[in-house]
Amino acid sequence: MIEIQIVTEYVINISSAFIYEDLSYKELIHLCSSAKQTIEHYFIKNNNDYDLI
Repeated sequence: MIEIQIVTEYVINISSAFIYEDLSYKELIHLCSSAKQTIEHYFIKNNNDYDLI
């Protein structure tokens, strides 16, 4: 059996003064929902515990 992890990258426009730590979870979700582009990354975990992309 192969274990697959999917990580989604959201491409958003932010100001140069953006500080990730200053936003709540709901605010981050709102930013992600306004993303104009998303990129999915697939990570496959092998039997010998090495991650492959």
